[in-house]
Amino acid sequence: TASALGFDHDRTLLRPMTTGGDLESMWERAGLEQIEEDSISMRFEYENFEDYWSSFLSGDGTPGSMVMGLAPEHRATLQEQVRHVFLSGKPDGFRSFLASAWICKGIVPETT
Repeated sequence: TASALGFDHDRTLLRPMTTGGDLESMWERAGLEQIEEDSISMRFEYENFEDYWSSFLSGDGTPGSMVMGLAPEHRATLQEQVRHVFLSGKPDGFRSFLASAWICKGIVPETT
C-alpha cells in the first residue's frame, strides 16, 4: 500500500532474507556447519483496525519504521488506505492474519 501511494518506494522494495536459501547462505558465509533452513508460521490476532494499526505506531521493525518515518499527512493517507483494505467491506472487528518467516540453525565449528 505504501509503495502504491508513492511513499518510500525504494525502501519497500528492499527485502533482505525473504527468499529460501538467503539465511542458509549467510550462515554458510559466517562459517557455520550442518545448517538447516526452514519456515515457520505465526498467527497475529487483532481486536479491530485500531489494534492492528497501533502495531505500526511503535516504530518497531521495517513496517513500523517506515510508517513512523512518513510525514503526518502521508501517514494519515496510508492509514485510511490500510483501513479500507483491513475492513474489505465488512464491519470493523476481530481479524486474524497468518504470517511466515524463514528460520535457520547451524553449528559453530570447533576450533583447534
